[in-house]
Order: sequence, then structure tokens, then C-alpha cells
Amino acid sequence: TYNVADGHDVRGLLSVGPYEIPAGDSIRVAFTLAAGDFLHQDPTNGKNLNKNPKAFYDNLDFSDLGRNVQWAAWVYDNPGVDTDGDGCQGLAGITNCRDTLMWFDKYCVEWRDSLYCWYDFWWEREYCDSIYYIGDGIPDLAGPPPPPSPAIKISTEPGKIHLTWDGSLSELYFDNFAQEEDFEGYNVYGGVGDNPNMLDLMDSWDLVNYDRYRFVATARPSPWILDEPPFTLDELAAIYGADIDPAKHNSVLTAYTDPKGNSAYFVPHGGNRGNEYVEGGQIMVNPIQYVRTDSLWDESRQRWKKFGHYQCTIDNLLPSQPYYFAVTAFDGGLPGGNLGSLESAPQNNMKLAYPMNTPDYVRQNGLKVSVYPNPYKIDAGYRQQHYEDPNQDGFVERTRRIHFVNLPPRATIRIYTLDGDLVREIKHPESRFSDTESHTAWDLITRNTQAAVSGIYLYSVESEWGNQTGKIVIIK
Repeated sequence: TYNVADGHDVRGLLSVGPYEIPAGDSIRVAFTLAAGDFLHQDPTNGKNLNKNPKAFYDNLDFSDLGRNVQWAAWVYDNPGVDTDGDGCQGLAGITNCRDTLMWFDKYCVEWRDSLYCWYDFWWEREYCDSIYYIGDGIPDLAGPPPPPSPAIKISTEPGKIHLTWDGSLSELYFDNFAQEEDFEGYNVYGGVGDNPNMLDLMDSWDLVNYDRYRFVATARPSPWILDEPPFTLDELAAIYGADIDPAKHNSVLTAYTDPKGNSAYFVPHGGNRGNEYVEGGQIMVNPIQYVRTDSLWDESRQRWKKFGHYQCTIDNLLPSQPYYFAVTAFDGGLPGGNLGSLESAPQNNMKLAYPMNTPDYVRQNGLKVSVYPNPYKIDAGYRQQHYEDPNQDGFVERTRRIHFVNLPPRATIRIYTLDGDLVREIKHPESRFSDTESHTAWDLITRNTQAAVSGIYLYSVESEWGNQTGKIVIIK
């Protein structure tokens, strides 16, 4: 036993079964290897192992080990998830009940020219939260999920791209592991490539809230413990009074002690980057703005659930350069469960756009279809000017681009030789774009997959707005 505690060589044998497995068949076996910190609380406890086993056991702390085993059980069979669709979500306890006082009857009597009344009443239970702690018995083998990505919309103008989204998907998502709606914030990513690893974090927005570290004298290894979800300013004010300023009580040395003698200090949870935030002593305006609040009715809990609407503008962009953008959602993690923040994947809602006029703007201002670069010169260095496709490498003919702008929402572009032979037909919008995009491009490849040669070409743009024609010159 002493060698085990000292980290000596330990070996084990894991066995399962017995099973009868037909030839060519297989079975899946899941097992957990769990460990925990702070098991031993007393460095001299070894003397009790043989003399006083109960004292030895009493000096062990299984809380971290138990928490890890619980997590393993939840990953194996997610609580609150009906895996096989039979209506069973597992076992749940009841908490956070909302009750309403209801009048039962009213009695009145007259005495000495006065009317006296009294009431019988009862409590009516409106709803309770169901907190699932055991799954439905069907393995899930899935870890805690991040909030779903929001559905984003893109609008453009020359040099700018506007992103808008609402939080109905991300903010109202119930995490069965956290047993709550644990949304924390959004990240906006952008870049010139469609590989998520090529995207840069551009801006962040998150809730303004704080982790509370409570003083518990018996806690180990530190008496200051974090075992609760973060608190908003309103929640802290409800507990400690309206004058509480968590920024003044942000360390052990400046901890706040309430009249009952309970001590705590507060640390910002995440960046606390709302519409405005402080950075370097200055008030900064966040490019991501929470613009309004909306609500959905929750029939199961008989209440309105609130979520936000957001917008973000990215400017100083090259009109000829395609840009990829994505908005991810992340949660607050589980401070009491040793789980960090989880974030959705950028590729879930990544969109491609050019910072150019929208079709609505084109129509309202009577703009005509335009083509650039025209003439197209093979030695003009268009790739360095971001006219060419930055994601194409290798065969140089596949990188070339002639751009059509100020297009209607939907159109067919046909390119002809002067003799009237069809060179290429392009449907707008491409599959990567939406009908809010007024741009598309020709890669100078013919319908026979050959590189277009030098010469003068005619083009036509057919749409519900009518037909437009023009010329393209290619010089190689």
C-alpha cells in the first residue's frame, strides 16, 4: 500500500465477459479509468492503516474521485437524453418549484356596524424544474456539448460586411450536463480561407458575470472554493445588496464579509465584454452589439424565455477579396465540475461574402452590371491585388478570376466568342453564396475545361430584371 501511495510500479488486469461472440462478429466494451486529486488529507495517515482502519478511511477525501466517476457515468449515459425515443429520459429530481397563492373562499360577518372578512387559501404549484441525474439506460458515449451555433445573416456594401443573428438557438439551449441554459457568449471569426484554421478571432461578446469564491475552512487543498455557476450583477446585488462592487472584492486580500461572517471574493467569468467594456483603463465600444431583447414562450415551464439580437460590422475590407465569416457560441463551463468553456465549431455556420453592393441597393440605385479587371492582362499581378482566388495553388490557370458585380439576386451569365459560340454559362448565385450576394466570378475556364485564349468576348446577363450585355477583353 505504501508503494502505491509513493507512485511505485502498479499493474492491473482488466477482464470482461464471458460472452459468446459468433465468428466475424464483434462487441463494444466501454470502461472507465477514474482518478481523483486530494484523496489523502493527512501525510501521517499511513500509521492508521493497520491499527485503526476507520480512522484511516475517515482521513480520505473521495469528493474529487467521486466527481470524476459521476462524469464518466454521465458521458456513458447522458442524463435527460431519450436516446432510443421511448419517452424515458432517465431519473430526475424536482427542484426550483414555482408556487402561486390561490384564494379558496372568503367569509365576512358584521359586528358593531363593522364588516370583518377572512380567507381560506391554498398553494397552487405552477411548475418545477426536473433535474436529471441518471440517463435512460441506453449508452450515449457523448461528452458535454457546447451551445448550438446561431444562424447568421450577411449583408454587404463596398468595403463592409454586416453580420446579424439572434440568440434563440444558442441562448435557450438546455445543457443536460450543466442542468441549465449555460450560454455565455459569442465569438466572431473571419479570414480569407475556407479552412477553419485560417480564421482569426475578430471580436467577442459575453455576459457580464462573476465567479464567486467562497471561504470554507474545511475545504482542501484551498479553503476558497468555486462550486457554483457565475453570478450576474443583479444576482450579486440580490444577495449582498445594491452597493456590492465585485471589482473591489476581487482577491483573497479584498474579500467581502457579510454580516453573518461569510466571506467571498469575485473574479470576472470570461472577458465580461458586453456592448461596452473597460480595457487598459479606457471604455471600449464592442464591435458586436446586443441590439434588442426577444422572447419565446416555454410551455413546459409556463414562462417567457429571453434571448438577444446582435449585429457586427467589419469594415476596411477589399471589395475584390472574398471573405469567410463565422459566429460561434460558447458556454460558461462548469466551475464546480472542473470543466472549461466549450465552443461550437466555426464551420457550422461559416459563410462566404464579398464586401460589395447588395442586390437591393443595386436595384434601388439603378446600377448596371460591371466587369473587372477589364481588360484582363495576364502580367498585371492580379493575385497580389487580391483579384485572384487566394485558395488555389498549383496550376496557375485555375487561379484566374474576372469578376461580375451589381448582379440581380438570381441571374444566368453567358459568355460568347465574337462568332457567337458559347464559351461558358454561369448560374448566379453559386452554391457557396446566397441571393443577397451581387457578385460572382468567371475563372477563365471554358465549358470544355480549357483555358480561355486572348481575344474579345461578349457576355449577357439574363434575369427577372431584364437582360444586360457587354464585352470582355483578355490579353495573354
